[in-house]
Amino acid sequence: LRGVRQFALTESEHAALQERGDRVWLLRIGAGDASNEKVKEWIERAERDGIHKRFLCASRKPWYALGSIIPPDVLVSPMTNGKFKAVTNPIQAIPSNALYGLYLDHAALAVPLVRWLNGAVGQTAMAAAARTYGSGLLKLEPSDLSSISVPATADLLAESTNEDAVLKAHAQ
Repeated sequence: LRGVRQFALTESEHAALQERGDRVWLLRIGAGDASNEKVKEWIERAERDGIHKRFLCASRKPWYALGSIIPPDVLVSPMTNGKFKAVTNPIQAIPSNALYGLYLDHAALAVPLVRWLNGAVGQTAMAAAARTYGSGLLKLEPSDLSSISVPATADLLAESTNEDAVLKAHAQ
């Protein structure tokens, strides 16, 4: 997410990441796709490399089938040497295990939550919950992220409305 310039992973942001050379596509293979010759070659090469024995792959049947994944409302980058990054997910991207996905009861909360997480109070809360590794790397584990106290729904919405009013006033 470090290359995403906005607080939303839009189609244009996704395309910009791809143009930059970032890996942006996750190959999703179903059990029936293994009959395709190119897919079959890829599976065989991955098995020669021992990919099928890795922890997550070994728990799946077949090992390469991801199953049904619901796109999260918000994506969070769990590691940083500076600021954590959170973005809304309007393109409904499916993250790899290098990103965390947040699922909200009300999609309308995605924008205010992302603003809060990327703001000073949210960044302080995430940094306080994170683990510190060598050279100052901060890493949020899923349990760390879920332990963060987020403002109540009404407060998030009010804060977002106030911020919108300030932004509109500055734009005029």
